[in-house]
Amino acid sequence: MLSAVPDVWSNVSELDEATQQRLGEVLETRGADQQQQALRSAFLSDIAYPAGGRVLEVGCGTGVVTRRLATLPNVGSVVGIDTAPSLLDQARELATEIENVTFETADARSLPFENGEFAVVVFDSTLSGTARAFPPTSERSATSASTPAPIPSRSRGRPTPWPAVPPLSSAPQSWHNTRASVGG
Repeated sequence: MLSAVPDVWSNVSELDEATQQRLGEVLETRGADQQQQALRSAFLSDIAYPAGGRVLEVGCGTGVVTRRLATLPNVGSVVGIDTAPSLLDQARELATEIENVTFETADARSLPFENGEFAVVVFDSTLSGTARAFPPTSERSATSASTPAPIPSRSRGRPTPWPAVPPLSSAPQSWHNTRASVGG
């Protein structure tokens, strides 16, 4: 009988610092991979960034995507959030020379930001556990952090824009519908 492999990312902030450090190294190794960089570039290039727009990356880890977002045309500033302090320490260290990037400890289920504070919200690798991570009763969630606009997500290596930010209670169904619409 096969047993389920625990998802280390579901409780990354509870892991010991050495394990978080190793996970950070994995994130940076993956971020340096040429195929991952090409996929990331294609994914991020499909987003319409308003001039001077503020961008939020949810589940930023060591900031691989956050740092890339900061270099894109029209992006005014980027905030990366994660629940793991050790990963955020690594992110800050790797972004010391990037002026328009900040990192904060925050959970997408309860954001410390005002509604509509961000022009774009990016979920690079965080939606795989949405049904478990976002109970329908969550308030001040990532779905209210941006104005209603497409949120690109990756499905089979192709950018897949959502028609609009769904209500939190329908996010798992919207994700399922999005994946189904592209043959996922």
